[in-house]
Amino acid sequence: MKKSIKHGLVSALTAMTVLVSAGAVTQAAPQGVDPTEPCTDCVQENAPDRARPVTDQNEYDRAVSAVNDSLRSGQLKSPTDINQFDFDKATVLEIEKEGDQFQTVTIPLKGNSPLSNFTVVYNHDGSVSNYAESQFYEGQDGKFAIDQWSNGEYQQTKNLDIDYMSDDEVESEFAKVREQSEPMAQAIREERGVGKVAACLATVAGIGGPLGYVIAGACAGSCVSPDPATKTVCAACIGAYAALGAGGMGAAAACFQLW
Repeated sequence: MKKSIKHGLVSALTAMTVLVSAGAVTQAAPQGVDPTEPCTDCVQENAPDRARPVTDQNEYDRAVSAVNDSLRSGQLKSPTDINQFDFDKATVLEIEKEGDQFQTVTIPLKGNSPLSNFTVVYNHDGSVSNYAESQFYEGQDGKFAIDQWSNGEYQQTKNLDIDYMSDDEVESEFAKVREQSEPMAQAIREERGVGKVAACLATVAGIGGPLGYVIAGACAGSCVSPDPATKTVCAACIGAYAALGAGGMGAAAACFQLW
């Protein structure tokens, strides 16, 4: 597979370019969303402690090919045609959760919102921990809707009270993140210290705008609290961050102590 790891490297660099400060301009939260309260039963508990893109080209290619092969063989199940998987834009991450090591592979899905994705979480021994698919699209009254599958089984459809954004609008939000500068890194690290992981995520992509809440919506209700004995990382949450790609995955990872 000849896909460059540039996608992941840009994500890592982007982690150092998001301003989360008391003086940042914020927008009102969508109806029913309290930006001051972290989603302790979904975002925080399912979020990684640390996350970084895989930088070794051979390992990147191996991981993406493994997902491709498993989908084609039926080991991994998806309702989406294999031709809709954008393997060339995959994001591969190394994840740490309470001392355990995981690898995640997120494949963007073509056709609907660029946030749509298929994500696999692998244990340290290479076995599949869990996997999830989230299809983001325009639902009722021009709002975001999400269809979600967990481990190949349909799970739920959620209608969010957040205005749907076109591809161009999403890319515009990504661009806002990319335009931030290097000195902003310290600000996000300092803000992270208060433990408001969800609030930190809400600033990602839209810098306090709606995409942060869409991410939280993908986690809430789709990820049960992980078993303390297994320290599982929820694929639906990881996919929601990683689907942002160069525009926001690195920024989201900064909320979880990118190393």
